[in-house]
Amino acid sequence: APADAAAGRARRRSRWTWGLIGLCVLLAWVAIGLRTFFRGGGEEPGAGRLPGRSGAAAAVLTADNAAEAVMRQRLGQGTIDAVALSPDGTRLAVGGTLGIWLYEAETLTPLRLLEGHEDIVRGISWAPDGTRLASAGWDETVRVWDAASGEALFVLRGDDQYNAVAWSPDGARLAAATWIPVIEVYDVESRRKVAEVAGHEDYVSALAWSPDGARLASAAADRRVIVWETAEWTPRRELPAQVGTPACVAWSPDGGRLAVCGGEAAAAGIWDVGSGELVAELVGQEYGVFDFIWLDDATALTAGGDGTVAAWERDAGWQIDVVTEYENPVVALAYVPNGARVFLVGSDGVLFSGRLDDDTEESVRVLRDHTAAFWSVAWSPDGTAVAAAGADGMMRVWDVATGEMSFLWTEHLYGVTAVAWQDGGRLATAGEDGAVFVLLPGGEVQAEWHHATSAVSSLAWHPAEPWLAMGDYEGHIWVWDADAEAMLYEWQAHEGPVTRVVWSADEERLASSGEDGKAATWDVADGSLNETELLGHEDVVADVAWSPDADYVATASFDQTVRIWDAESGEELEVLAGHRELVTAVAWSPGGELLASGGWDNRVRLWETEEWRQVAALEGHRKAAVSLAWSADGALLASAGEDGTVRVWGRP
Repeated sequence: APADAAAGRARRRSRWTWGLIGLCVLLAWVAIGLRTFFRGGGEEPGAGRLPGRSGAAAAVLTADNAAEAVMRQRLGQGTIDAVALSPDGTRLAVGGTLGIWLYEAETLTPLRLLEGHEDIVRGISWAPDGTRLASAGWDETVRVWDAASGEALFVLRGDDQYNAVAWSPDGARLAAATWIPVIEVYDVESRRKVAEVAGHEDYVSALAWSPDGARLASAAADRRVIVWETAEWTPRRELPAQVGTPACVAWSPDGGRLAVCGGEAAAAGIWDVGSGELVAELVGQEYGVFDFIWLDDATALTAGGDGTVAAWERDAGWQIDVVTEYENPVVALAYVPNGARVFLVGSDGVLFSGRLDDDTEESVRVLRDHTAAFWSVAWSPDGTAVAAAGADGMMRVWDVATGEMSFLWTEHLYGVTAVAWQDGGRLATAGEDGAVFVLLPGGEVQAEWHHATSAVSSLAWHPAEPWLAMGDYEGHIWVWDADAEAMLYEWQAHEGPVTRVVWSADEERLASSGEDGKAATWDVADGSLNETELLGHEDVVADVAWSPDADYVATASFDQTVRIWDAESGEELEVLAGHRELVTAVAWSPGGELLASGGWDNRVRLWETEEWRQVAALEGHRKAAVSLAWSADGALLASAGEDGTVRVWGRP
């Protein structure tokens, strides 16, 4: 996780609190904490038991058979990158790294997954009659689906990644926007491209048809919003530049005004399209306004980068009235007028909904199967379950055989940066909130520790002792006795965040990696903390792993290499250069025959450790593979990805 921050991914993590809404209907939402959301059916957030120790033997992955490895299981439902409600408000479409999930809107019960896109889905639009939906993907396609069956009806192929798609009100045309600053318009019946609309100088980020279909509004990274006449596709109006890329455009129900929100501008503007005048500026949210929905011609909701959802009324002078507060940015909204249900998506990938006409706890829904990213993965001692730490502040445990989530931990305030399973069955988690929890097999908290000044970035259990090694964002390493709840050692190991700590199998040394470009081993057993530096990487060292015999260390770096070191002398022995992007994870198989690495090229690569040849490249993740863990028997490899999934790999 700290390595991700080094790549410029600033994340703000927190809990959700419902406030009061001041709309003309004078309705309210009850104040409810995030923990309550996850108690559905009366269950506590840590309900369930953690797996114990048992399990059957399986076929071990070796250098000879690694090329046969396939994905055995996919855990998690990916990210949320687009949401759209069906016209009748009964179904919610959620697009992301896996495709398009369809949910029953009232209960958030999954209906089906629409698969076919080979990259992230960035835009969704329903046909006006609700029988079909269109999706825009980074695989350079727009796909049209039968909403009832989930069948792909046809595919429109372009020349670049698509960012947005919008269905015309009469259902006859589709407009799609790509990274090339051109808007493509298709006739749905003939499936032919009928127009290419050029005028923007940078990629188009949002599209919206006017209610009568006579105009199309487009927003682009050139900081312009253009209103096009759709009869001849000529520009009718250009609105002044916003600060940064406009995040959304939304027509008022009467078609006379256009709302524009800026992803970097702390305001939304409402424009009279006929005169081109700014009639209202909605000011009060910070860090950008990411979505805007009209409830009627006189009221609206906006989603803010400061984590607020705000209500606005024309009759009240368009003054802000905060609906909810969530310290993560709120990036998308959807509204069901008939049932007064509002859907809210946080940048951490969590989706909530609540009703405007019901202030009871029972009306609140939460979709907890998506996340913005997984940062850490660990196997249960018996090899039957996998735990993953999420950017959404949750740690999940799944049964690998069934793919069912069996345990959920929600006590961290921000993102969970690390998870570690002890051989005895205890599970430890660490987070950006500086908290470390030790959970017993029953799910109860045995011990906890709170860092006073920093997030905790990494965890590792000692092979024999009840000790947890921990790294923080300030470059310190801590060794804590979880039974005695006593700190044994603490020292300054790196000049920046520690990205990983891991114990050697001989129980005597600790290896660490950091954003300062250094890895090191430390003599801990004798208390000397003598350091052997591993120097040679030219960028952040994101991960470090010991060989099973503790003679060698492998490191993964943003310089796109994996390096092998002599643990005793610190000498660099090998440089593995197969990844095409940053390398973020490395893990040695229990038998020592294979080394796994993962990175921003979305692949997990397997290397045989005799001649250091790549023997397999495992494809499936749609974003970076950032954490790797082998099952104790060496039969399965788990990879956690920023695509919001954990993949389990093994022989067929």
